[in-house]
This record gives sequence, structure tokens and C-alpha cells, in this order.
Amino acid sequence: MWDLLKKADIDGANRELNLRRAETLRRQAEECESLEADLSDLETLNELIDIFVQKYAKPPILSQAPASVPISTQKIADKPSHQHHREPHQHQHRPQSRHQTVFASFVRATSRV
Repeated sequence: MWDLLKKADIDGANRELNLRRAETLRRQAEECESLEADLSDLETLNELIDIFVQKYAKPPILSQAPASVPISTQKIADKPSHQHHREPHQHQHRPQSRHQTVFASFVRATSRV
């Protein structure tokens, strides 16, 4: 078999491999350029998103509406109390400006986003 191979055959195989290598490197360069363009577009998009958020993001608005009554308070309020006959209006309407928990404020703020 080695007797049948000639220098021209080896040179032809070498040329073919060099052509394949050149084509592979060309495609790699094209793909790298394409990826760099995509990366540049993504960076621009991220910058625009940041600008948009800074410009149009509103600070969370804390509502003055009362939060729901905690379960433990509901149970206490539902039970008859010996103090009820002395102060009949004690468990009725609460003022709307009562303090709210941080969690309730957080939930309301995130629901508006």
C-alpha cells in the first residue's frame, strides 16, 4: 500500500486539509463577529433598560387603606369579653391611618410593579 502512495497524493491531501482548515477558520471568524454584534446589542439593550427603569420607576406608594385584621385579633374580637359592656365601642372601626407591617407594605408595593 505504501508503495502506491506518491508525493502528489500526499500533497493533494495536504492541500485539501489546508482548504478545510481555512474554511473552518473563516466560519469561526464569522460566528465570532456575529456573537460580538449580538453581545453589543445586548449591552445596549441593558443600558436602555436601566435608563428606562431609572426614568419611569415610581417609588412605592404606601396605601392608607387598612390591612386585613390579623387572625389572632379576629379570634379575640369574636369572643365575648367582660370589658365589652363597659366600653361598647372598643372593638369597632379602627382609624385608617394605623400602622402597617413592613411585609404588608412590601406586598402592596410589589403588586404594583
